[in-house]
Amino acid sequence: MGQERKVPIYGNSQVFSPDGELMFRCLEKRAKWYLERDLATIINDNPLSIKLNFIPKGKGESIDILKTERKNKCVVCGIEDLNILTRHHLVPFIYRQHFPDIRKKHSCVFVVPVCVDCHYKYENDYAILLKKELANSYSASLNPVQDTKRTKSLGIIKCILQQSDKIPKDRKEILVNKLRKNLIEMNVYNGEDLDKESAILLIRDFLEVESKKKDVQMHGKIVIDNTKDLDEFEKMWAKHFMDNMKPKYMSEDLIKIFNG
Repeated sequence: MGQERKVPIYGNSQVFSPDGELMFRCLEKRAKWYLERDLATIINDNPLSIKLNFIPKGKGESIDILKTERKNKCVVCGIEDLNILTRHHLVPFIYRQHFPDIRKKHSCVFVVPVCVDCHYKYENDYAILLKKELANSYSASLNPVQDTKRTKSLGIIKCILQQSDKIPKDRKEILVNKLRKNLIEMNVYNGEDLDKESAILLIRDFLEVESKKKDVQMHGKIVIDNTKDLDEFEKMWAKHFMDNMKPKYMSEDLIKIFNG
C-alpha cells in the first residue's frame, strides 16, 4: 500500500492578531485548535481565517512571503496530487543539521513542494554533483560512490512505497530490479523478498541510518564549520535547484529571495 500524504504541505488558513494584523498562515487543523478552545473567532470561511481572542507574545512570521498564499503543487512540473508531493529542503540535511538552532527554526522559506519524480531526479542527477564539488573544495570526504547508491536506493524505495497502487506492474519490476542491483553491489542485502513491503521498509530504515553515519555527517560538519556566510550558502543551494530544475511554478517572490 502506498504512503498517502494526509495533509497539505502548505496550510493557507489565516491567523490574525486581535488588532487585525495577519500573523501567519497555518493548516486548517491548527486554526480549528484555537477555535475549539475559544481562543479565536472566525472572520472568514474561505480560506478559513480567524482572529485571536488574546494578546500573543510575538507578532507572527517575520518574513512576508510566509504570510502569503502558497500552492500545494510541485514547483517544477505543477502536479498537485498530495499522494506524491514531498517537502524538498533546498539545503540538504547533511549540512542543515549543523546550522545554528535559530537558523533551523526560520529555514521554512527554503522548503518547497516537489513531486517524487522531480525530487528523485534532482537529488540523483544534480545535488550529488554539488556535494562532490563541496567535498573537493573543503577537503571533506563524502564517500560519493556509496552515498550515490544509497541515495538512489532510497529514492526508488520511496517511489515504490508511495506509488505502489499506481505503478504499472512492468515498471515496478524494473524499479525492484534496480533496487536489487544497488543493494547487492553495496553488500547490504542479497536481493530476496523485495516483492514484500515489509522487507522494503526494513531496508529503507537501514539505509536511512547508514546515511546519517559518521562519514556523511563529518562531510557536512566540515563544510558548515568552514562556511563564513550561511545566507549565501542557502541561496547557493536554492539557485542550484532553480538553474538545474528550472521550476515553472515557483512564485516570483520566492525567486527574488533566492536570487537576492
